[in-house]
Amino acid sequence: MHTDASFLNDFYLLVNTQTKEEFLAAFPAPFLLQSKCLTEDDQKAAHFTTLRFRRDEPGTKLNPALREKGKLRVFKVRKESLNAFVDMITIGRANNNDISLPFGSISKFHAYFKVDGDIYTLTDAGSTNGTFLNNKQLDPDKPLEVKDGDGMSVSPQVEFTFYRPDSFYVWIKNLLQTV
Repeated sequence: MHTDASFLNDFYLLVNTQTKEEFLAAFPAPFLLQSKCLTEDDQKAAHFTTLRFRRDEPGTKLNPALREKGKLRVFKVRKESLNAFVDMITIGRANNNDISLPFGSISKFHAYFKVDGDIYTLTDAGSTNGTFLNNKQLDPDKPLEVKDGDGMSVSPQVEFTFYRPDSFYVWIKNLLQTV
C-alpha cells in the first residue's frame, strides 16, 4: 500500500540536523499534517505503526506532550505515478491513490489536489462522506484554493493541516524551541 507518509518524529530529527535551505531543497512539495492521533483501534484497522523517540536519543530532549505529537503522520502532497490522473494528486482508500488512507469511511477515490503554479486547489470527487476545508463541506467537483495552515478532513478519523514546506519547517523549529 502506498502512503508516502512519515511521522512528525522523523521531521523533528531532520529539522534538528538541516538548515531551512537544505530542508526546502529536499522537500519542495507541501505537507498534510495529521491533526489528531489515531485511536489504538484506528491504528490496528489501518495497520499503522507508531515510531517513538528513545529516551536516550541524543539531541531530542522532547517532553512527553511533544513525544505524543510526534506520533502524528505527515503526508507529502505530490504526484506519484500510481494512477492515470496525471494532473491530479489523488486522495482515497484505494492503493493507487497518491495519498492512500485505508479507512472504510473514505471513498476509494475521495478527493484530489490540482496544482497551478504555486496555487493548490482541493476538490471533492463525489465522495460518500464529503471533504471539508476549514470545517466547510466542499461541493463535489468544485475546487477551492487551499492556503497554508488550512484545516482539511476526509473522514472523522482523518483530519489534516495543510502546510507549505517553509512554514512546516518553521512550525517544527518553533515546537522544538518550546521544550
